[in-house]
Amino acid sequence: MEGLGLVAWPDTFYHLQCSKGMHFLVLHDESFKQALQYDPPRNLWKEAMSGRHDIIGCAPERINTPAFKSMLESSIFKNKLGFCVIDEAHLVIPWS
Repeated sequence: MEGLGLVAWPDTFYHLQCSKGMHFLVLHDESFKQALQYDPPRNLWKEAMSGRHDIIGCAPERINTPAFKSMLESSIFKNKLGFCVIDEAHLVIPWS
């Protein structure tokens, strides 16, 4: 499959690993806390928008946030996006 993948699924699945050689970025509370420990702190939203990761993972609840919407509007991200998977898609309609 070509392009960057965007996957939204419940937090309980974040322990899953991607195939060897894939660059995977997870956007959830714990990863944002860990990003602040770096010197300088990592900006995970900017990393997600950069297009350098193969898969971006997040909880479905993040889909309705301003930061997520900004990521989707980024021209680099839009050009790299190859597929999107939303587990618990039944939550999307109440958020719209």
